[in-house]
Amino acid sequence: MSTFVVLRSAALGNRIKSYASHMARYDKIMIEKPVDIHLFENFELATPEDIEKYPHTGSVWRLLVDEDERDYIEDLNSIDYLYEKIPQYFIDKYVPIFQSFKLKPDLQQFVDEFTKDWDKENMVGVNIRSWLPPIDDGSRSVWVDFAGFEREVQKLEPHQKFFFSSDNLQFNEYFTQKYPDQIITLPRTVNVIANDGKVDDVQQTKEAFLEMYLLGQCQKKLVCSFGSTFSESAWWFGGCKAEVVTPTFWDKVPQDFYDDAFQKK
Repeated sequence: MSTFVVLRSAALGNRIKSYASHMARYDKIMIEKPVDIHLFENFELATPEDIEKYPHTGSVWRLLVDEDERDYIEDLNSIDYLYEKIPQYFIDKYVPIFQSFKLKPDLQQFVDEFTKDWDKENMVGVNIRSWLPPIDDGSRSVWVDFAGFEREVQKLEPHQKFFFSSDNLQFNEYFTQKYPDQIITLPRTVNVIANDGKVDDVQQTKEAFLEMYLLGQCQKKLVCSFGSTFSESAWWFGGCKAEVVTPTFWDKVPQDFYDDAFQKK
């Protein structure tokens, strides 16, 4: 049985994509990030001895494309952030991997209860990854069309419910106050969101993951930030069914970031 260790770097969306990438390549995945053991049944926590014994890597943010698979993509070497433009070959490859993530019983029970009355095929998800302080330095926030998110919400029929999440609680408060009859949010017990790549708070990680997974249950439409692996992972957990809209000031996306995101052949 082939075994691989994913080390503990990066944030939750990156780690999820890294776990999926290596689940497609190896029989057994061990992980170094201790809080993620509280999310899934699939993994074992790696010890220093395991890391020494088995091949390993830090968390990568891409869904890996093997060299012999690149012919399935016309102009690129990667499939990240392509959403509905992803070739069917990779949908067929990775959707079963995401479906094989087995949630811990307490999380699965919460999801089942929280969504029991949802019409998932007609549910909309909205996720604003702001990159604003104190989470980040704000350097990526310049290309996020924050007003564009509200324009998308305003396009919805008055009876249309939407699940909302953000890394900035001020956005939660704003949308909750303005759209009280339509919005659904996860009740949080952790009010300060820190960079989960640097901390090991179990409750914070559970709540962040639940928001991601619940976004994935919104299979009609997903409105999210370009460059966010959080909402990207949610889309994969949802089986890649949702239409995706990314309100973005494309002229403000640095060329080097764009080129790295969409790696040309």
